[in-house]
Amino acid sequence: MPASEFVPIDPTLDDQGAFLALSFMPHPARMKPVPLGQGESAFSGFRVMQNSLGASLAARLGVASIFSGSLEADSVAFLYEAMLYTEKFASREVGQEIIGTRWGAGLRLALRVSGLKTAASLGLGIVAANVQIGLARATYELIGIGLSQPGILSALPDPGDFDFNSYHKVLEATKAVKEYMANNLGQLVAKPFAVSLSKPFEQQNLENSQSVVFAMLRLFRKKTLKEALAEISGRAISPDVVKETYGSFGNICDETIRPDGSLSSRAQKWLNP
Repeated sequence: MPASEFVPIDPTLDDQGAFLALSFMPHPARMKPVPLGQGESAFSGFRVMQNSLGASLAARLGVASIFSGSLEADSVAFLYEAMLYTEKFASREVGQEIIGTRWGAGLRLALRVSGLKTAASLGLGIVAANVQIGLARATYELIGIGLSQPGILSALPDPGDFDFNSYHKVLEATKAVKEYMANNLGQLVAKPFAVSLSKPFEQQNLENSQSVVFAMLRLFRKKTLKEALAEISGRAISPDVVKETYGSFGNICDETIRPDGSLSSRAQKWLNP
């Protein structure tokens, strides 16, 4: 079983097959989807899925362009996906971050909602009703994933404010896409549209931040990389992040080189700006 739930993501991969949206992670080259088996269908089931997450995380994961730019403090991302898909899991290995991938094709509706007093799971109709009576603000974007024919994409409404009028447009578009997929299975292109991580993003980001601060303190104290790594024992610190911090900030890759006074001063300014 995965340690975290599936999180929607922009399915675009770089030349090495890693997610472009995860380039901010400590080891971006490792952030590759769990591959489908040879000849395995990516369209073994159909499901309508709902997710909610912070709008800033949604922006980082590139799930929709409406999350770019400035975000209100109370902004929440609601994602509704109607997908033909297959889930693939990998056996856990040391250092493996992505342990599950959803491959498939379909329609992603992204809502950027602010003003709601609760971030509980809400249906599209309830969001539209809250917007209609002025209790919330919402914009939306519809994204076709793995739909290769431009004709069906042209049937999707343009991004805009989300109210009852756009709610009905979304329902019609969802119905049209579902019918298209049922009748054009051979035209669909499987895309990795969601991932499951060995640790939730929030936990990974916290641990990475702690590891960077740990490394910067050791640089300030003029510890060699070897000495810094020896102090990790029993702590929730990533040796890889410590090594990368020494290499990127201090240009130190040799474990025996001791940081000089200039580097110690720069580390102090980083720790106490």
